[in-house]
This record gives sequence, C-alpha cells and structure tokens, in this order.
Amino acid sequence: MAAPTLHTVDLTIGYRHKKAPQVVARHLSLHLPAGRLTCLMGPNGIGKSTLMKTLAGMLEPLDGEVWLQNRPLANLSAKARARQMALVLTGKPATGLMSVEDLVRLGRYPYTNWQNNFSAADHQAVDRALAQVGLQAQRHTLLSHLSDGNLQKAIIARALAQETPLIILDEPTIHLDINNKQNITGLLQQLCLQQGKSILLATHDLDLALTFGHYLWLFDKQGVRQGLTEDLVLNGSVDKVFDLHNQNPQDNLPPIKITGDKHAVGLLKKALGKQQINLSQLPESIQIDYQQNHLRITTPKQVYSSIAAFLESMQ
Repeated sequence: MAAPTLHTVDLTIGYRHKKAPQVVARHLSLHLPAGRLTCLMGPNGIGKSTLMKTLAGMLEPLDGEVWLQNRPLANLSAKARARQMALVLTGKPATGLMSVEDLVRLGRYPYTNWQNNFSAADHQAVDRALAQVGLQAQRHTLLSHLSDGNLQKAIIARALAQETPLIILDEPTIHLDINNKQNITGLLQQLCLQQGKSILLATHDLDLALTFGHYLWLFDKQGVRQGLTEDLVLNGSVDKVFDLHNQNPQDNLPPIKITGDKHAVGLLKKALGKQQINLSQLPESIQIDYQQNHLRITTPKQVYSSIAAFLESMQ
C-alpha cells in the first residue's frame, strides 16, 4: 500500500452529550493511501458521515487521533487544514444568489490575502476546475437556476479549485445520472493517478466503487475493513457487509456449463436468476459469443441472437 496521506490512531468517533458520549465506532486504525481513490461503503446509518466529519476536523474525536501529512490534525489551524484537505458534504449551498463561478472561487480563499485578491494562478485554478467538471458555459449561472446534477458538479469543482493533496467527498454523485457519475468518478480516479492526490469517497453505489476504487473501507458494526478493492471482493468482505450471499439470484441456478465472453456470461446468469422459469429445462451447456455488440448464444439444439430470445424459449 502507498504511504498514507491521512491515518488514524485508535480512533473512537461519535457525539458528546452532557450525560454520556454517544459512541458510533471504536478503535479505528485507518490508513488513506496517497495517489489512490478509496471508497467508503456501509449500510445506511452506520456512521459514515460521522467518520468523514471527524477525519475532516468538523467533529472532535471521542478518543484517539487523526493525523494528516504526519501531523496531528488537532494541531493544524483552519487555514492550514484548508490547504491540505478539501471537503464535499451532502446538502446544498445556503444561497442561490451566488453564481457557479462565485462558488468555485471559494476554493481559492485559503491562498488569498486578507483582501481576497486573486492572482493569475487563482484564476487559472478556477478555470481548470470548471473545465474538469464541464461547467465552463454555466460559470455565470446562478446556483438557484442549476439542475441538481449541475449544482453537485459545481460543488465538486469548488473542491478541485482548492488544489489540496487530499479530498474527502460524501456521496458526491448522488444527484448525477449514470454518465456523469462515471465521468466524475473517473476524473477523481485520474486525479489520484496523475497528480498523486488522495481521495476518500463515500458512496452507496457498489458498481461504481468496484469499477473505480483502488481501495475500499467497508464500515459495519464490527468496525472498518480496509484493503485493495479486489482482495475484499475475493475474501468475501463485500458480500458480508452487504449480505449479498443471501440476495444473489444466481444461487438458485442448477449446475450448468456456461462459457464464452465473461461480461455476457455474467449478464445471462443475472437474467436467469431474475426470471421465474423452469430451470430444469435449461440445456446442459451454453456457449456465448459477443463481438462488436452482436450476441450469439449457442446450445446443443439451437442458436439465439439475444438473451430475451433465449429466455423466451425456456418459458
């Protein structure tokens, strides 16, 4: 694993009350590697937002420490933190009278003087961030006039303009369509690989995390499992956290031999698992060929040009 940009030492997170603290999770020793995209996942209400706010310094730890760039986070001033860490939380900006560019410019304030004078480098950072999320044409549009998706991209652009080595994002793609989800998450991955940034992204989109995340933090009642994404898939940690082993429709399939293109094979198995068909009627072997968007399903008795046609023959 690459050297950590952020790590925790025996961290306990939660909320302080007069009677007694409300503990969310104890004894967390986490490492956020540099130059990698780490996805934080877990069931609703487990405490992901609490963890992220604690890592960002918005909540004080109940016990333990958060370290940023080999310094205790508690020892850094607000301005020093803002030069090391950008934060994107859920929720909309308080004012809709601000333009997209005004919002993105906020990301440069840790670097400006007391008069908030912008240098050429500040203007370039704002222009670059707007281009990265594809909002150049909307730079003068009021936030109140944006769609939810474009508003979310503007919020992300503000964090990008901050040009910090660490970015923490809580559900940044929640209002985006599929294409924009993939584009934004792909952009974050490339920022890690090309600029060495560390990015922690909380998401409920498992497919997105498995596609783009280099590492996973899996948060459940037992704490946080952390590791390379593919390792946590193979050792069953992802299935355990999300209880997928009890929800996989493919488990009901009889032992048949399906060979060919792996992507097409997986989709056929998913389709078979969802259909209420007589599975005993399935052929003993199925060969799938998929090239240039053309599908061919071959069984000992017949050839099909689509999954729908194959399923219909099984009804």
